[in-house]
Amino acid sequence: LARFVLTVLKLTLAFELTGAAILTMRWAGEYGVGRAAYHGVFHAISAFNNAGFALFSDNLVRFRSDWIVNLVITTLVICGGLGFIVLTAIGRARRFRRCSTHTRLVITLTGALVVITTALIWLIERNNAGTLQPLGAGEALLASYFQAVTPRTAGFNTLDLGAMLPVSLFVMMVLMFIGASPGGTGGGVKTTTFGV
Repeated sequence: LARFVLTVLKLTLAFELTGAAILTMRWAGEYGVGRAAYHGVFHAISAFNNAGFALFSDNLVRFRSDWIVNLVITTLVICGGLGFIVLTAIGRARRFRRCSTHTRLVITLTGALVVITTALIWLIERNNAGTLQPLGAGEALLASYFQAVTPRTAGFNTLDLGAMLPVSLFVMMVLMFIGASPGGTGGGVKTTTFGV
């Protein structure tokens, strides 16, 4: 138990410090080093712990086309949601087939949920003037991906949720119900329960 708690602390610090450093570097030009560091640390912790709190009045909508912010936040959300047992197993595994059934199920379902939901949100919202229609192809895909990752437990958004179509909101509610994986930092009924 003590070794596992130490592993949890190490993984948490590693992910959050790395995310905070990248976000701080990204925002330093806009906000100055001190404020950028505060924003970077806050958002890295919020993302990895699947809290979804943002310090900006529009959540993260202003960064909708920013690949760095989007990929850092979604990576932290996904890694926090995978669970510490799975993160530890990934670090030790040489081959996917040698991983436990639990680890394979979590990784497979997480990947499938992200890919399927990204495609669904893009297909549903692509002609919606309030969300994806005015965006270029790359930005629309990035926004669809971000909205596919975050509703499961985190709650960040880069699209105006009030302008989204009811079908998209229903898809996001299903994701909220499923949630993260066992031992992760998010809620829900868990990906493994949904998979079984």
